[in-house]
Amino acid sequence: MCLYASPLLILAIFAGSLKAESLLPIRAWQFHDYNPRYIERTLELAPEYNINTVVFSHAIMWYAEEIFYDHYKPRYINLWSEKAHRLGLKAWVWTHELNAVPREFLTGPQGKPRARKYSAWIGKLHEDFEADARVNIDKPEFWNWVKAKYEKLFTIIPEVDGLILSMHETPYRIFADDAVVSELSKPERITKLITVINEVCREYNKRLVVRTFVLEAEELEWIHAGINDSPADVIVMTKVVPHDWYPYLPNHPLLGQFPEHQQILEMGTNAENGGMNLIPYPQADYIKMRLNYALSKGVEGYVARLETQNNHVLGTPNEISLYAMHRFTEDINFDTDILWMEWAALKYGVDAAPYMISALRPAFDGVNKMFFFQGMWLTDHSRIPPYEYALGHISSRSPAKWTGEKQAHYAAMEKAMNQPSSELLDAILAEKDEAIRIQAKCRAALQKAQPLLGDQVYEDLSRRFNLWRHCTHTWRAFAEAFFTYRIFEEHGDPEMLSRAKKALMDLESWADLTAEEFGEEIMRNNPERTRRFVRQLREKIHAVEKNKRGL
Repeated sequence: MCLYASPLLILAIFAGSLKAESLLPIRAWQFHDYNPRYIERTLELAPEYNINTVVFSHAIMWYAEEIFYDHYKPRYINLWSEKAHRLGLKAWVWTHELNAVPREFLTGPQGKPRARKYSAWIGKLHEDFEADARVNIDKPEFWNWVKAKYEKLFTIIPEVDGLILSMHETPYRIFADDAVVSELSKPERITKLITVINEVCREYNKRLVVRTFVLEAEELEWIHAGINDSPADVIVMTKVVPHDWYPYLPNHPLLGQFPEHQQILEMGTNAENGGMNLIPYPQADYIKMRLNYALSKGVEGYVARLETQNNHVLGTPNEISLYAMHRFTEDINFDTDILWMEWAALKYGVDAAPYMISALRPAFDGVNKMFFFQGMWLTDHSRIPPYEYALGHISSRSPAKWTGEKQAHYAAMEKAMNQPSSELLDAILAEKDEAIRIQAKCRAALQKAQPLLGDQVYEDLSRRFNLWRHCTHTWRAFAEAFFTYRIFEEHGDPEMLSRAKKALMDLESWADLTAEEFGEEIMRNNPERTRRFVRQLREKIHAVEKNKRGL
């Protein structure tokens, strides 16, 4: 198919697409940010993308208890749900369990009760609890407490239509022996929790959706067994990949593994690990690949995330990710080249479209080469990590822990990164240099489009591409500093120590330049996070040099 289709063909294709029927009965957008004005406006756009469900999560609702202790959130959730209904949409909310467990169900090593208290954490309600406190779920009164919690929740926010349950990222994971005391097996605990909450959902005419999100492969086995034994009307929600939004991971092994349950796909269209929507990270081609696999496994819906840390995908070059979800769920075989031309013509105009495709389409690959290290994850969600975080994540987030075609490859890469060599360093820096080249070529294509774009549009894009340029150089300097120091630790090569010191100077300079142009708060305070890494590594180098001098 010719990429440069005629304007009439483009408009004809799009006009037809508005009338097409989706392959999937559940099509959802997920809101993370507690921003009433933004949510009000965005709800009205949902029907244009053939969305029929909206989800309120993260800063809006993480734990059920937030609704009990907040005057405004229940009011807004009910209002947004009512508006969703007027637009023909269903409305769901998130919850996490186990949380806020009453004192009488908490035990220590000798079975003694442990006190609890509430505190704020990123706007969420959670518990400060002692490391050895566990929940005794075998008391009948415990399940009465769970049931009463959700009866209260649906009394306070009666307008919602469904509840999405997570069993991870919570003070007490139901399947963890260091968090729960029970005679039940791990899968049986999961089944029990789902069944009790689902009974309340049925009573109040709500749908229960259960996420399969976990961090370790063995946890997947328990989640799989526990959900399969739960009531058949429970919907299963599974990410495209295990663990987190990491493009090098294999397809999620639990896709298609719940024959008695409707399963929907969780999509990271908010670029959480791809620059937080501040730089280009259009996922159209990637989405087609992942969605094609999910559809082959019988998936019947999707939930697409709209924002991360107040950075919204709509209104940015990344909104093609939402458009791709819309178009590919109508026809998974729809030509990706045509989709790009279709979207770019609508977004930037027919004449500018070819240049904008050249500017944006390579960005997904370029940003991945910038953020990841030979397919390995060391970053802290698009931000420079602390030194120990990066070191620990080589193994804790390695793709090698998940089955897939490249499991052996990543096992070898994990070993190489834990025992780095100059050859590995050369490969990583070549990858970062390629990321810089891709960014420069994309920026050149954007400049060719400038006369065809409005001033405001071009200024916004130019700022995003310039931030992307800063990021590419920042991550290259980080890579050189981190791995030259690691090679020095492994082999004692003084040349590597000198290179690490120089790379830290470059890294510090880019932090200052980025802060000067974009502000200290850009990408969640990344300039200061970069300086913190510089300080940490300099302290290590200083300790090494001090020890050599015998001081």
